[in-house]
Amino acid sequence: MRYCYLFLLAWLSGSAFAQNPLLLKTVSSTPLEPGSDALNSMNPWNGKVFYGGKGASNQSILAVTDGTAAGTVVVTDLGDVGGVDGVYPARDFVYLTTMKSTIVSFPPLVVTYTRRLWRSDGTAAGTVLLKEFAPTGSILQTGTYYSDALASVNLSISGNTIYFAGSDATNGSELWKSDGTAAGTVLVKDINPGTADSNPSGFCQVGNTVCFFATDGPNAYQLWKTDGTAGGTAILTRINPTAQSIAEFAAGRYRGKMYFWANDGTSGSEVWYTDGTAAGTGLLKETVAGNNAFTGTGGMRTDLMFIQDDRYLYFPVERSKYVWRTDGTAAGTV
Repeated sequence: MRYCYLFLLAWLSGSAFAQNPLLLKTVSSTPLEPGSDALNSMNPWNGKVFYGGKGASNQSILAVTDGTAAGTVVVTDLGDVGGVDGVYPARDFVYLTTMKSTIVSFPPLVVTYTRRLWRSDGTAAGTVLLKEFAPTGSILQTGTYYSDALASVNLSISGNTIYFAGSDATNGSELWKSDGTAAGTVLVKDINPGTADSNPSGFCQVGNTVCFFATDGPNAYQLWKTDGTAGGTAILTRINPTAQSIAEFAAGRYRGKMYFWANDGTSGSEVWYTDGTAAGTGLLKETVAGNNAFTGTGGMRTDLMFIQDDRYLYFPVERSKYVWRTDGTAAGTV
């Protein structure tokens, strides 16, 4: 059975916000005022929600709330870091990402971006800078993005270890990890050798394996896996033996498996799954007959994201004209 995509989004939104809002504390024009309304910058950990606040003189504040007025407080002043744009809960602390943009020249408009990775346990003493990714720059007028940066939307956390796409001037955009210490924030593997980018994305924890998309150059974008070591980082399987396998850089986890868009050269761009092994990787179901599905190679398109509830995983088909659901089986994909 297929549903209207907009109806699904409306239903999910309505379910999430069914209760009337309750004002906890007036924080406007104070350091506790959120510096961003981005939902991905507010994630709960240990019964609290961390977020970036507006400090004085372009300073950024880390704030936290437990849902009470008394529990809505400033944790620490992060300094001139541009603002918190991501909070990612680990087992014993949260990871934070901040980004600061600086206009270098105009015209042409050249902007550099400095990204930083932090760790916090909710105290000033326990909030620590782990790594600064120095900028190279971006010429915004061309729409081309170049930056030695941390791609905060592309990451996976296993215990206290976070896997993400980081970049430096030596290796380009590659696979990094952090255990919550500065010394343990390191490059895992230079997948695309030299300064060329492998652009890892779509990270998903499946059992003891982290699966993701990357390119080593000759093989274009394929499905990769890592155990956190260079030797344990490799192509999981080649879905398309002669061309790029990954159709879109979007992935979701559902009932212990990773779901993603791939093209085997025969069925077109369809939803595939993996349990972290080559034998456990397969086509979920051909939703559009033949090699004519709607997707093409692109970025993190929001209309291709996976959404799940406690019963099903939902995904769009035919340029988001329909939404399908699955219980993880071909028969249960309708």
